[in-house]
Amino acid sequence: MFSSIQHFFLPGQPEEGGILFPFCRYIPNYCYPDGTGRRKKIALVFLHSVGTPAETWLPVIENICQLDVSSGKTPIIGELWLAELPTHGHGALVNEESLLHRPQGVSVAGWARGLQVLLGSNLISSKHVIGIGHSAGACSLSMSTIGVLHKVQYSSLILVDPPIQPTFDEIISRPFVPPEQLEQIRKAAKLRKDIWPSRESARAWLASRSPWKHWDPKVLDLHIEYGLRNLPTRTYPEKTEGVTLTLTREQESAGFLYPDEAIESMHWLARLGSKVPIHCIFAGKEINRTKFPVRKPTDKRSPIASISKVDDAGHLVVQEKPRELARTIWSVVCSMEFPTNFEMVQPQSKL
Repeated sequence: MFSSIQHFFLPGQPEEGGILFPFCRYIPNYCYPDGTGRRKKIALVFLHSVGTPAETWLPVIENICQLDVSSGKTPIIGELWLAELPTHGHGALVNEESLLHRPQGVSVAGWARGLQVLLGSNLISSKHVIGIGHSAGACSLSMSTIGVLHKVQYSSLILVDPPIQPTFDEIISRPFVPPEQLEQIRKAAKLRKDIWPSRESARAWLASRSPWKHWDPKVLDLHIEYGLRNLPTRTYPEKTEGVTLTLTREQESAGFLYPDEAIESMHWLARLGSKVPIHCIFAGKEINRTKFPVRKPTDKRSPIASISKVDDAGHLVVQEKPRELARTIWSVVCSMEFPTNFEMVQPQSKL
C-alpha cells in the first residue's frame, strides 16, 4: 500500500514552550519515496478528533488509495499526512515531560500553529494540498489559515462533522454540547478508567462499551496499538505492569477547555470561503438527532462549496464508517478542479 512511512517531530513556535508536533507521511507505493512525480499530484493532510490517535484515520486513508488506483486512470494522490495533537499518540510520548508541566494542554489554536509549521517546512512535495479535519481537527484546520489569508497554502478544505449547523446560507456555529455538559465531560475524563492488565483486556473492555463498540474492528485495533502504552509512565511511575492510554486523563480533560476557539474557527469560514473551497461532510445520525436540514448552498455568497453526509454514522464517523467516509471524501476530491495536467476522475469502485 505504501512505499514509505516517515515520522517527523517539528518544534512549535516559541509560545508553545518546547512542544513537538508529530506528523507522519505516507507515500503510496505507486510513487517514488524521493518525491519524484509527487509534485504534480495532490497531498491530503488529515487531522483527528480529541480522544482518538491519528492512526484511526488509516482505514479511511487505505480505502481512498484503493479508490485512486482502481479508478482506471492515472493515480492523483502523491502523499498523505497525519497531523497529530501533541497530547495524543506519538506526541504524548515525545512530549511526556513537557506535558506534565502543561495542565492546560494544547488548544485548537496551538494545534493550528503547529500545522502552520508543517506547511512552511517544505516537507510536502505536492503542489496541491487538501486539508481534511474531523471534529476538533476541522476547527484547527480552519484556524491554521488565520493571519495568513493572503497566502493560504490549501487548494481545498474538507471538514468532517464540524461544529456548524448544516444550513450553509450562513455559518452558524453550534457547540457539540451545552457548557454545563462540557464541564461534566471534563470532570468525567479525569475519572475514566485508563489502566488495564494487557492490551487484550483493554480491547475487550472497550469493545463492550460505547462509543468503542460501534467502531469498525480495524479502527479499534489501531486505537489499541497506537492509543495505549506500556506502564510505567511519568504519570504512573509506581505501576510496573499493564498498559495505559497515551492520552492522559488530565490532557483529555484539557482538550475540552477551548470551546470559544472552536466557535471562532467556524465563524472564520465566512472569510476563508472566499479564498479556498470548503467542503463539509456530516454524520447522518447527528443530522437526524439535531433536526438540522441538510441542503445545498443556495446563496452564491455562501462559503461552503459542497455538502455531503454519511448515512447511519454518528459524530465519530471516522471510526464507525471508514469505508463509507472514504468513498464520500473521494467523491469530493474528484469534484475539485486543479490547474495541473493530471486528469480528475469520478469514483467507480465499490468497496
